[in-house]
Amino acid sequence: MHSIKTFWSPELKKERALRKEESAKYSLINDQLKLLNQENQKQAMLVRQLEEELRLRMRQPAPELQQQLEALFSENEHLQREIAILRDTIKELELRIETQKQTLQARDESIKKLLEMLQNKGMGKEEERQMFQQMQAMAQKQLDEFRLEIQRRDQEILAMAAKMKALEEQHQDYQRHIAVLKESLCAKEEHYSMLQTDTKNYYHAQVEELKARLDEKSRLVEKKTAAALSATHELAELRDHSEIKDRKINVLQRKLDLREATKKLQAAGAQNAKAGEDTAQAKKQLQEEFKKLDDARRQFEEQRRTVENKRKDVEEKEKALAELDRQLKKRKEQMDQMEASLRKAGGSTAAVSDLNRKLSDSQKDADQLKQQLDQTKEEAQRLTAETERLLQLVQMSQEEQAQKEKQIIDLQQSVRNLQAKLKSQQQAQAQREEDLTRARQSELAAMRDLETTLSQKDALATKLEESKMKIIDLEIELNESSLILSEVLKMPDGPEMNNIKRSKSFFELQKSGKVVDRLDKCKYSRSDNDLDKMHYKDKKREPPDLSKLTRKIFDLTKEIGIKNSKLIEQQRCISILEEALRENNNIAEFEQLLAVVRSKDERINELEKFVNKKCGSSPSDCKDKKRILELEEALKESVLIAAEREKVFYEEEQRRIETLRKMGKMEQRIRSLQNASALNCGTCSSVLKRLKRLEDALQHCQANRDHILRQLSHLVQDVLEGAISEKDTQIAELEVKGVLDESETNRYDTLKAERDRLLNRLKTENERILKLEQYSEPSPPSPGTLPVDITVTDELLQACDDNEEDIPATVL
Repeated sequence: MHSIKTFWSPELKKERALRKEESAKYSLINDQLKLLNQENQKQAMLVRQLEEELRLRMRQPAPELQQQLEALFSENEHLQREIAILRDTIKELELRIETQKQTLQARDESIKKLLEMLQNKGMGKEEERQMFQQMQAMAQKQLDEFRLEIQRRDQEILAMAAKMKALEEQHQDYQRHIAVLKESLCAKEEHYSMLQTDTKNYYHAQVEELKARLDEKSRLVEKKTAAALSATHELAELRDHSEIKDRKINVLQRKLDLREATKKLQAAGAQNAKAGEDTAQAKKQLQEEFKKLDDARRQFEEQRRTVENKRKDVEEKEKALAELDRQLKKRKEQMDQMEASLRKAGGSTAAVSDLNRKLSDSQKDADQLKQQLDQTKEEAQRLTAETERLLQLVQMSQEEQAQKEKQIIDLQQSVRNLQAKLKSQQQAQAQREEDLTRARQSELAAMRDLETTLSQKDALATKLEESKMKIIDLEIELNESSLILSEVLKMPDGPEMNNIKRSKSFFELQKSGKVVDRLDKCKYSRSDNDLDKMHYKDKKREPPDLSKLTRKIFDLTKEIGIKNSKLIEQQRCISILEEALRENNNIAEFEQLLAVVRSKDERINELEKFVNKKCGSSPSDCKDKKRILELEEALKESVLIAAEREKVFYEEEQRRIETLRKMGKMEQRIRSLQNASALNCGTCSSVLKRLKRLEDALQHCQANRDHILRQLSHLVQDVLEGAISEKDTQIAELEVKGVLDESETNRYDTLKAERDRLLNRLKTENERILKLEQYSEPSPPSPGTLPVDITVTDELLQACDDNEEDIPATVL
């Protein structure tokens, strides 16, 4: 009896304490789910408010913005469905907990009754002892079942905590997406303002061009009028000439009549013959006059046709000028209307106050969302306090990684310093080459002119001394750089330095250092001796020789080549050191992967120990070994999945860095455009301030939204991984049993099928995360093209006239 009491009382207390802890955890999880649901509702309300503001500010929104909003709404609905599924699972868990509590209470009551009966009867008989032993065995079985149930509940609690974390990340992802939408809206508004300024400039240029064309047309009209006047003068002259010709014809006809009359009167033949000759001559003269008259009439008709054509051209030009005048008046009226609308937009304080009020409300909502997020983060920290012991090893590895990164940064800084010194040395080398070219020119001049060689030789000697001093300075700097390289290589031995020393780049670095030393010893000594000899010969002031001067020039060029080779060696050393640093970075990433693989190996070893304990009675069973091998393969697959996930995370981090860099460039471009628009517009400072506030609020909301989306995606991943690990443990338990009945085999098959389905789901979730990251990258707004047609400006001006009440928002 005493043994039964000692066996049952502490275990029952532990079970009750565990049940209380489970109920407290589930209540905390329910509270957190309620808070997250409230946050999601508020986020949906905020998205709707932002959508209404967008509709108010842009009556005709861009199709890209509509697609983004539709995608955001679809994601929100998907998240709400997932939250409903999580609620159903929590309710099922609560029902199961209540049923188990009821069964435990019934068992406790039955055990208490049995204990009371045993206390009343005593322990005298063997049957009672057997009954006690049976009860003890049953209690042991129940304890094992309860322990397994507690472990399963702990796993479910961890999965729920992971879901909570994913929901928080999803909330942040939503906020980031909202910020992206606000940025796109601001960019479109800026594009609209730029279009307005461009249309103004284009319109002014068009007006000036039309004025110039009008002046040209007026000049052409004046020319045409002058030509028409001259043509009318010519026509009048031709008419006068034709009248004179008609008069002459009439006179001639009268003469003919008189001659015919005289012809009748004259009877004599001689007179008749003479009159016939006169009449023949008169007829000939008349025919010639008629021909001249016909020619004059034809010329007159041609001139009249040309004058009529010119008049038609003048009338067409006058019509075109009238049309241009009408268009100019219309453009002037539209410009006046646009200026009035802009003045009205600049002075409308009511719209500005309304926008400020909306901004303050959105900022208040953002602050409330921040507070709620802080509360959820604190609760998540409370939930994850139990898992901190397991994360200490990870923190230690991270600290070691930070130390390694610090050492790498120091090495990179030293490499940068060396590069700076090399640049300064190259500049000095270039200066020295210029000096040497000058010296060479002076020597050539000395060879051409032998009379002035002595004076030029002194100047050349001084220049050679200066170049020698500069060469000595350069040698000192090169020695200092080599000392710095040696100090870098003499750093304390560690895992990173050992890896660097094992690599090929370290051996190449040593070879390059030896080459530089040989160059220093042999070639610099030769150049110094040559320079000393030259200096000694200059002091003796011997007459110059052409061969000596050419030898000096050859030595100086050789020295320049030596210096250049040494600089190239130094640059190669630096490149080798940079390659070593890159190898070190790759080693650090490989160490991280090794740490993950070690953790998975530890898990495999623990599972093998558990299997060995369960299967200690039959170590020679081949079926159990095969099942253990299958279990190990499953765990290896999970390790590979974890490695793939880490690779995906690394790619996402690189993509995030690239997007941040692009965003920085785009922000600089936006700032420059804003500064340019502020300089062009005198009343845009307040508008830009308002824009900045709106942009900050939008970025905040978008950051929260992106965080929530990311949390949800990671939560789904964690839930799937937890479910996969749970299925693995259940499969392992069934495999450890050995011989299975029909129901257990069916369960084994269903567990395997579910595990495969969960693995496929995990892969699809990873792909979905990649697509989500690609979708959340902000795309820079395409720069708008300037309008080049009058119809485009007409449409813009008509839109401005239709939307005079909404001009403040569109200008923003």
